[in-house]
Amino acid sequence: MAASMGLNIGLGGGAGVATVLGDGGKGAQQKQRLSVLNANPGAVLGCGITPTSAYAPAVAPPMPSSAPPGQPPPQSAPLSHGFACEQNARWRKYMEDSHTAVHDFAGRAGSLYAGVYDGHGGRAAVDFVTQHLHAQLKRELDAAGANANIHECLRGAFLKVDRMLMQVGAVHCGTTVAVALCLRASGPRSPLTIHVANAGDTRVLLVAEGGLPVRRLSVDHVATDPAEVKRVQSVGGTVVNNRVGGSLAVTRALGDHCLKDGGVSADPHYMAHEVGACDKFVVMASDGVWDVMTDLDAQELLLAHAHESCDELAERVVKQALNKGTRDNLSCLIIKLK
Repeated sequence: MAASMGLNIGLGGGAGVATVLGDGGKGAQQKQRLSVLNANPGAVLGCGITPTSAYAPAVAPPMPSSAPPGQPPPQSAPLSHGFACEQNARWRKYMEDSHTAVHDFAGRAGSLYAGVYDGHGGRAAVDFVTQHLHAQLKRELDAAGANANIHECLRGAFLKVDRMLMQVGAVHCGTTVAVALCLRASGPRSPLTIHVANAGDTRVLLVAEGGLPVRRLSVDHVATDPAEVKRVQSVGGTVVNNRVGGSLAVTRALGDHCLKDGGVSADPHYMAHEVGACDKFVVMASDGVWDVMTDLDAQELLLAHAHESCDELAERVVKQALNKGTRDNLSCLIIKLK
């Protein structure tokens, strides 16, 4: 994207795929290698992946429904989503964020795939993930059939796309990934479950009304988290100045293969949440938002303007982060649950 890029509002609620891409102006050799695989992604789909126990994904138990006691989850309305982003050219020369949204994902009526990606070291890795991660997840779901284990399908997609990135040379670039896969039990208005997988510090929140607290559906994988530092060190990696190997602030990402032997993992955290009667929004945003806003800030902002469209809400989050002085790229995707 040009350095003078302003606020970019995505198309919310429509069918198909919406992505935001930019020209980072870096990584020409990596991009040349990526273009080869883009033409034939099946070339590396069969690679075997057997992560060690140190790279085992963090899995949260299913979150309880927020429906009132004794009441079943609501029959949900069709999902809608909106997106906004900002390069923040005063502080950032390039835009390295991206996103993907696909309605009726994998042929499942009423479903939604939403992904927000925050690249680093250039756009090569984030552009590849934007194009291929949802496609690989669809292959995982199709292969698993009607009784698919969604956690294993998401994990398999993350790990296989990470392996593709290794084979095409994503050595010194990578991307955080947060995916919210919203699936219904049967039909476009049946009960909804949100499956969230993330690697890195792109955050996913659940915003509810009725006085319920905001909830995190993701985990920030950063080199200041004691559990992540311990995991990195357990495989022989080091954390120096709150960075893996002295260079990367996140401990989990796709790509960054120069640091994979040093503890950077592509294994995602996973959580499933059955949507309840009070659940209102899912917020997905890159760390440029969370550098200056709290989870509560986001909840209060959305509930105060809940009558607005998802695009307008996403724009409000981005503008508030800018007003609070963030120095990073900004992306925000809002899913309206009811």
